Amino acid sequence: MAEKRKSGATAGEEPGDKVLRARVTERTRSQYNTMNVHLKKWLQSSVPGAVVGDVIQLPLKTSTCKSFLASVTVKRKRGDASGKTNIPNSYSTVNGYINAIKFLHKEGKVEIPKDLDDMLKAFANGYKRQVAKFKENGTMSMQEGKIPLTTEAYRFLAEKALSSSKYGAPVHCFLVLSWNLMTRAESTASIRFDHISWQGDALVIKIGRTKNDQEGKMAWPRHVYANPFEPTICPILSLGLLVFTLGARREGMSALVFDVNVKESFASWLHRICVDEDERMTEIGVSAKDIGTHSLRKGVSTALSNSPAGPQAVSVWLRAGWSLGSVQG
Repeated sequence: MAEKRKSGATAGEEPGDKVLRARVTERTRSQYNTMNVHLKKWLQSSVPGAVVGDVIQLPLKTSTCKSFLASVTVKRKRGDASGKTNIPNSYSTVNGYINAIKFLHKEGKVEIPKDLDDMLKAFANGYKRQVAKFKENGTMSMQEGKIPLTTEAYRFLAEKALSSSKYGAPVHCFLVLSWNLMTRAESTASIRFDHISWQGDALVIKIGRTKNDQEGKMAWPRHVYANPFEPTICPILSLGLLVFTLGARREGMSALVFDVNVKESFASWLHRICVDEDERMTEIGVSAKDIGTHSLRKGVSTALSNSPAGPQAVSVWLRAGWSLGSVQG
């Protein structure tokens, strides 16, 4: 049987291996590795022969994978690997384990047997429908992940960011650019000065790649306009203030608009504000514990889609970088 190769090992790399590794982002690779550690622990307790030494033997049996996937459809008690709850896991979690199994075989350079591949696809489709039923009958919440940020909450956070003596300009600029660009925190943090230009009265920002567009096929320019009626949420004014507070750029300085740790700083600030202003956030109509950086992207897309005088759905999807699927002419 073939053995699993240790992902992340650089010793003995051949020319081109680094390029091949790029097919999966390091963050996704880390998530798959964590899931496969869970798989290995489950195999050691349930199917001992499937692990020799510290190595998972490939290819895995179809029945083994099916039993494992069935076990991860239910959440476990925190800190208790053996304590099951009655709460179903989300489809994205279970699908992540399915992809991790495929990743395990691919990294081990072992072809996935057809019966196993068919079972993985069928399990994903079946669980997706099961989750829909759970939401329909109330077993699962209709809302998954972070909730969309309302426009009122967005304005409130912008005011709080402006009054922050510790974070100030960087946090405010990160907030309003993420909202106006409809980007994830990772994409906003990656903006460089050479990604920004002017076209008429619009600030043009280019995003090299996004989470759902790793090849940069949809990296078209995004136009951002000033908001003279509400200076507290004007992206042009906010960026201008940030540039002036940073001072003149000297040779050798980072070309990034924000600090390398801005995503973590912003997430920390957002969490603290939501906790400190929990009562105010509740009045606005959002639950502070369900707010995260991704709430911005969800919030602006929801606001635009639900506005009677808002842009067409296609425009919103293109701005967010979502796939339009089989669009009919």
